[in-house]
Amino acid sequence: MRYLERSGFWIALGFLSMFILWFLSWRFQTNDDVIMMWLVSGAYTGVPEPYAVFIHPSLSLCLSVLYDHFPRFNWYGFFWFLFLFFAYTGLILTIFKAIKPELRIIFCTLIFVISIHFCLFPQFTLVAGWCMISALLLLFSEGGSRKDTGLQLFGFVLLVIGLLVRIESCILVFIGWIVFQVFSNGMRTLSKNLPRYALIILFIGLAFGSKLIYEKKNVDKEFLAFNKARSSVIDHPGFYHLSRNKGIEKGTDWKYFSRWFMDDLDLSVEELEAKKDELDQLIFSKNSFKNSILRLWIIGKTELFKVFISSVIILLFLVMRKNWKLSSGAVLWILFFLLMNHFFLLQGRVQVLFALVFLFPMLMPGSRFKWNLPTKWIGFVLLGLLCLHFINTRMEAKERHLMNQEFFNLLSENNGEDPVFTEGYMEYHFEHVYHKDSLAPVISFGWISNSEFQSKALRIRNISSMRNLDSFHLFQAKSKEPPIFPDYVSFLNGKLYLQKIEKGQYFNFYEYSKVQ
Repeated sequence: MRYLERSGFWIALGFLSMFILWFLSWRFQTNDDVIMMWLVSGAYTGVPEPYAVFIHPSLSLCLSVLYDHFPRFNWYGFFWFLFLFFAYTGLILTIFKAIKPELRIIFCTLIFVISIHFCLFPQFTLVAGWCMISALLLLFSEGGSRKDTGLQLFGFVLLVIGLLVRIESCILVFIGWIVFQVFSNGMRTLSKNLPRYALIILFIGLAFGSKLIYEKKNVDKEFLAFNKARSSVIDHPGFYHLSRNKGIEKGTDWKYFSRWFMDDLDLSVEELEAKKDELDQLIFSKNSFKNSILRLWIIGKTELFKVFISSVIILLFLVMRKNWKLSSGAVLWILFFLLMNHFFLLQGRVQVLFALVFLFPMLMPGSRFKWNLPTKWIGFVLLGLLCLHFINTRMEAKERHLMNQEFFNLLSENNGEDPVFTEGYMEYHFEHVYHKDSLAPVISFGWISNSEFQSKALRIRNISSMRNLDSFHLFQAKSKEPPIFPDYVSFLNGKLYLQKIEKGQYFNFYEYSKVQ
């Protein structure tokens, strides 16, 4: 068991596990990553795009160049795995530098479990946040040896990576770091480390400013304005509540908007901004706080393993020896989380970021616990639950494979020139790596709507616009409800008629046309 007390063992274990996972059943957690991957690879528009909306343009440009020269390799996923390994390595090195030997196994196991989960379901918000957590712990590691300098340089590398992947995640984690630092060590910690804080803020400013400058010079201003207004409505907690409680009138632009069908709707930026002002009033309604807490529960049920991770971290923090200042910092951070959850729609990936911040006080030198923790038992429980999680993931992957088989069998049986759309079947379920020479099989919707990307994607699939769509194929994931996409197209373009329906195990296949 002495090998468990060596950082090299844990780093090698992480590398080997991630290497094996790369060839197994991982998938992106959200469609956002898939659409950005399709953009930079050229799978969506036919040309590798240097801009992918959410990640920094320098990173998306790098990815697009790699895809242009080597299109068949999954560069986007590879970069996420690589960044997660870097963050994991930084955290393991931090643990062996700052944590007492008797606690290292617990925290190494916890970091390993979290990192493997992030590799099973990579998501750019969490990749950035994990890199930032590792970066801050390395940057503020004490000591003046050459090894400590190397760790701090590695921390700056992780800081840059996190900012390139998602600036907002890094800012949130940085705020959490400052809260716990100030309440643990007082304001003197800021003045003592002022050069490092100034450098971090400078890097954040450069990343944020350079992205804005690039967008101002190279990205369609109408799309940027629409995308900002779109997000302010569809990601609004009030709109979420209305959508779940059938508070949006059927047959209106807003109904289709709520289902992410946004192309060619008669909704201007001004109307979206007015809708946001209307939704803001719901935040201060009588039941708004109760709804915000209920929303935490509803979202948490969809991401139970992240809830488990968050619970373990908070439980470990609770049994940690704390003075009243550190406890006050924790209370402030929880209140900040509840406040943000009240005013914004926090998905599970953001909620777990708030919980991960509680690692900071536990991974600092001198952290102690109220009693001796049963190290081996906690480690076994964490690894046991990870094994169950992995088995569940494999079962999901097998079903995903069967769904892909049925999808392409139905598509080949009904081969034609008609464009293909899906409803209730997320893009992250597709197994194949698409690129400029192998286009994505479907048209997507959501934040990519009303963009130059969408226009290109429609044109190369011989569609001038959604308003001129005369026929199409639709794959609806099995549901008791009839599909809403045909109503959306008819709403834009007049009535279309059902020509064919075919039911499989996982999909209902529909063929629609203007011909009666």
